[in-house]
Amino acid sequence: MAQLTRSVQAWGTLAALALVWGSSYILIKKGLLAFEPRQIGYLRLAVAGLAFVPPLLVRWREVPVHKWGWLLLVGITGTGLPSFLFPFAQQAISSSLAAALSSLTPLLTLLVGVLVFRSALRSRQAQGIAIGLVGALLLVGARYGWASLGEGGWPLLYIGAAVAATACYATSSNVVKAQFSETDPLLVTIGAMVPLGVFGLCGVLFVTGLPTEAGTTQELYVAYGAVVFLGLIGTALASWLFFRLVQLTEPVFASTVSYLVPVVALAWGLLDDETVTTAMSAALLVILFGVYRARK
Repeated sequence: MAQLTRSVQAWGTLAALALVWGSSYILIKKGLLAFEPRQIGYLRLAVAGLAFVPPLLVRWREVPVHKWGWLLLVGITGTGLPSFLFPFAQQAISSSLAAALSSLTPLLTLLVGVLVFRSALRSRQAQGIAIGLVGALLLVGARYGWASLGEGGWPLLYIGAAVAATACYATSSNVVKAQFSETDPLLVTIGAMVPLGVFGLCGVLFVTGLPTEAGTTQELYVAYGAVVFLGLIGTALASWLFFRLVQLTEPVFASTVSYLVPVVALAWGLLDDETVTTAMSAALLVILFGVYRARK
């Protein structure tokens, strides 16, 4: 009975994490109703950093500050840069497309590990990376059309920003694996997020400020609610859920969330009247097959 309860907890946590992460992209879209991309990034970091102050006060002596440089790198690549890159990207691309491109994270994690951290690359992993990258190209082609590529019809700068954010996630994962494999993940997150929270708060107060108007008053309220949820739920709670999932099961099981996040995001996109064609769905399946092949 206890084992059944643990299994139910694991699957429930996996579903909750997929819902939280998969909803992040539509929240960014709603935040852009009133916020500039930089404002979303600053406020998201400020809210998420504030959420980690209570555990910091309790466990501050345990935070591995002797590795402050690595903690800073984890924070910048794992949360800092993506918090600005995805809102920038979603000025021109849909939340569905941004989420679908983020499904490249496991493949780019392998690639960064090989190129930067000199990890071994097995044949199937190489095949998976190649398949996933082809799938990403097919995805963008399905969305914008191949004929428009030569005419400048693809928003390459914004697509590149989304892929760069995904590469940041991949870099953060490799740094954590290389430098903090024996450290409590919560302590790593505290050490990485609280300084980012200070940075975000300074950005809000002294750089961009916060919006006071939008197209309508309702849009302003929706935008504020979306960005606060993005920081509190999409960043702080998501971190705890992921750590909890790893504790309940194992990293391999926890990593299956990568298959579910784009599905949740595409569902949100459809509900918000975004264009999700059959060809785009097929291309996403190609990417996910590449992920599966690389992990097999």
